[in-house]
Amino acid sequence: MKCSHLTVLSLVFAIICGCTAPSDTPERRTGAAASRQDHSRRGSASEAVRAASADDPDATGPVSRLVINGETTYADQILRNPYDDLLEKSRTLPPDQYSQYRLRVAASAVRDKIAEVLLHQKSSARLSSEEQTAIGKMADDEIRRMVNTRYGGVQRRFEKELETKGQTLDDVWTSISRQIVVGRYLEMNLKPKVPEPTRDELLAMFNANLDEWRRPARSSMSLIDVRVRRCLPEGTTHPTPEQLVAARTIARERIEQARDSLRETPFSDVAREFSDGLHADEGGVWGWVTIDGVRERFTPAVEALYTLKAQQVSDIIETDESFFIVRCDENDPGAEPDFQVVQTELRNRSFQEAYNRLIEEKVVDLQDRADIQPANLDRFLLAVLQTAPLPGGIEPSP
Repeated sequence: MKCSHLTVLSLVFAIICGCTAPSDTPERRTGAAASRQDHSRRGSASEAVRAASADDPDATGPVSRLVINGETTYADQILRNPYDDLLEKSRTLPPDQYSQYRLRVAASAVRDKIAEVLLHQKSSARLSSEEQTAIGKMADDEIRRMVNTRYGGVQRRFEKELETKGQTLDDVWTSISRQIVVGRYLEMNLKPKVPEPTRDELLAMFNANLDEWRRPARSSMSLIDVRVRRCLPEGTTHPTPEQLVAARTIARERIEQARDSLRETPFSDVAREFSDGLHADEGGVWGWVTIDGVRERFTPAVEALYTLKAQQVSDIIETDESFFIVRCDENDPGAEPDFQVVQTELRNRSFQEAYNRLIEEKVVDLQDRADIQPANLDRFLLAVLQTAPLPGGIEPSP
């Protein structure tokens, strides 16, 4: 089965905690590593049954172990990084949306894991002892940098955070060393093969994405919004025509008072006193707005905004629902795309896209020639999904 839609670069250059160390990975904390491997290989009876049927082409149940060319990865390792995000989404998304999101995240994580293992196996096959030592030192340096920049130089704080995720410092060290090995391999073997884009190719990319480079004109708005229904007697839910007429009269008087106050009082203070709008407490400041970016009831206000110069204030604008006064805080004339300005960014993007394709092609080639069990990866994916939070923030049973 070929990998598709691999997010390999994010995998290669991010720190991925919790990877199982293969036998040829340089281990420096032998006791901790042995203990971790011992723990990983202990499983429940049901896990052993699932694993035993991993190579049965007719079986369809979940398999909690993924074996890639003899290297084992366990289902409960796959979602360690995105677990907190999944837990948050399980609490905030509707159940059907969360289930689809969870499936996408799990499938992507499985693909990434396969890519990571295959690339690491390929790149570590001929490492000398001197190279292994150098990689270990680089991993030590990276952990030291992480501790200094994120944890105030206190390693124990880092270790405590890892413990909450069921990980150890050795897991992180192993993961970093793997990333260094893979990154080194890609730099030496694939990066030199990326062709330099021609000017015509860059120009074609530019023309195909003009809207991305174009910055349309825009204006920043402050708004006083006096709503007619806010002027009805308190508790009125079904106003009579007479009540609506009276409320409109009161609203008009209020907006006129606001207009008169603007002669001596800053716009923000007047908005706080008179406006019923969304941003009244912030002085009526909306920031950058466009006509197609607001609800229909605000369209007349935004249309007026785009007729004003910076710091100009509109006349009273009357609609069926409200009376508005608009101030233009700032105008941005926008900018048309300039090929010369974005040429360097285009070149970088072209290089990155070509580099990604080479990595994906390499992973597909490695996977085509790999021995991966279970052959039906959906079975491993089912086991991974069992380790994800359930809708409603329910955490899976241990």
